[in-house]
Amino acid sequence: MKYFTSLDNYALGEVRGHAYYGTYVESIMAYKAWQDKYYKFDKKNYLVFLERIGYAKDVNYIPKLKFIMKKYHLDYN
Repeated sequence: MKYFTSLDNYALGEVRGHAYYGTYVESIMAYKAWQDKYYKFDKKNYLVFLERIGYAKDVNYIPKLKFIMKKYHLDYN
């Protein structure tokens, strides 16, 4: 995850613009703090949000997520 100095109270530091953490739990907590600040939609629009922010370089990331969610009967609409 990119290092956000104003948000990230969990990172131990930064390497090449990305934060590093002591534990994976701290990285999840930092990501949650980032989402709380930037994700302003309801959960049904989360995939739109991921696409809008360019979450993944893979252009098929969102279709892959939708496939997995449909396969396991998870709601995304």
